[in-house]
Amino acid sequence: MSLLLVLACAAPWGEWPTYGGDLQNTHLQPMTGEMTDSAVVKWTYLWSDIDIRAPGIADLNGDGIPDILTCNSFSELVALNGFTGVEEWAFSTGERVQATPAIVDLDGDGGLEVVGGALNGNLYCLSDSGTQKWVFTAGAGIRSSAAIADVDGDGALEVLVGSYDGNLYCVSSAGAQEWAFPTGAGIESSPAIADVDGDGNLEIAVGSYNGNLYCVSGSGTQEWAFATGDSIRSSPSVADLNGNGSLELVIGGRDDTLYCVSGSGARVWSFPTRGDVTGSPALVDLEGDGQMEVLVGSYDSSFYCINGSTGLQEWVFPAGAPVRADPAVADLDDDGLLEVIVSPLSNIVYCVNGENGSLCWSKSVTGTRLRDPSIGDIDADGCCEVVIGIYSMALYRLHALDDPGASNCNPVGAGESGYTEGIEFRPMGEGLYLFLPSQARVSLSLYDASGRLVQNLYDGLLSPGGHSFIPRAEARGVYLAVLRCSGTTRTVKVMK
Repeated sequence: MSLLLVLACAAPWGEWPTYGGDLQNTHLQPMTGEMTDSAVVKWTYLWSDIDIRAPGIADLNGDGIPDILTCNSFSELVALNGFTGVEEWAFSTGERVQATPAIVDLDGDGGLEVVGGALNGNLYCLSDSGTQKWVFTAGAGIRSSAAIADVDGDGALEVLVGSYDGNLYCVSSAGAQEWAFPTGAGIESSPAIADVDGDGNLEIAVGSYNGNLYCVSGSGTQEWAFATGDSIRSSPSVADLNGNGSLELVIGGRDDTLYCVSGSGARVWSFPTRGDVTGSPALVDLEGDGQMEVLVGSYDSSFYCINGSTGLQEWVFPAGAPVRADPAVADLDDDGLLEVIVSPLSNIVYCVNGENGSLCWSKSVTGTRLRDPSIGDIDADGCCEVVIGIYSMALYRLHALDDPGASNCNPVGAGESGYTEGIEFRPMGEGLYLFLPSQARVSLSLYDASGRLVQNLYDGLLSPGGHSFIPRAEARGVYLAVLRCSGTTRTVKVMK
């Protein structure tokens, strides 16, 4: 087994995966790559029909090769072999699937479930082999990706998803409705889940076509609503943008504005664009200074990097066409700096340097309108690749981009140590060893090769000295450990 772990001294990431890889929709992939301007199309799936959201990535069958979850032109939810792009199974939904399915062990049996909605209003829960476990029927079509967490603290997971009927539904792990929160207008926005007000309880944030961003408690009651100037198609993203220990929410509006809202529902700042903002923003620390940046595209054909504390523009990248897709962020070339995949409504995929917005490389693919990208190690080579859909001649093709020169990005042996400002972080037997020279706030998490959070090992203040942690990683594959503390980050990959 290859074990990759992430240790972070910062605000905690989401507890269970949703379409961006974490419940707070930060869109950051912690695994590195070796992708340069020599990137090529590894394979193409001709029958893909995923429209808005990014394809899902997870090793469903435990064979060590991640699978790609998408929808085909026959209204089937399909799993593709990540190495070859060949179908492994297909499940007929009867209608198109336009949101990325959530992939998680929903019932605690040790196997993964796939949870996704369709335009017929059905929310399906499938086994890792593609057989139906249950179906929940909403009052109208579902274009929202499901978010999964224990929102009411009862020890069982719940599924949160929006519908065109205007309801935010909370569904049990067995497929029964627990509550429905009415917004009065359709929901395309995918929920984010976090303790936004710091009261120790999880809240659900979601946008509505009525222009409101809602914050809802785990029991389904409204805590607050923030009004924008037009309808919302964007999904909220959540992070501590200025490092003060409090979370902020960022969401785009169709009133040509990006909004930053406090955990109590007050406007922190707003950033005007010259076009609709329908994609979900990425929230990442591009410069490693403990301050977050906001990355988002607009229908004005621009892709913006905004200072998370001030709301001021840091750089802008001219995309040449409207950008409605969510960005994906990772250290794609293994240089220690983050890159951003920008996918406008054209046939050119852009890789942009996160520190200044300059073009790193671009790649033309067959089609005319790109969709949301996903980043993950789809072929189990230790390096992440890019999977992206594109509209082409009344069909949606799915392309996998890879660099033929890539070879195991910085594999770390069992005896290698990582030191960051006196902090030692390394594998130790079946676990992990961490030494802190002084007390620090630490968040230690386990991720798989798709960027899916597998386990939160620790989150909180940790005393000086040595500490041991035992991760739970039962399936074969590549896992990642990342250390974030006082604005620094350290990742360690262990090959066993």
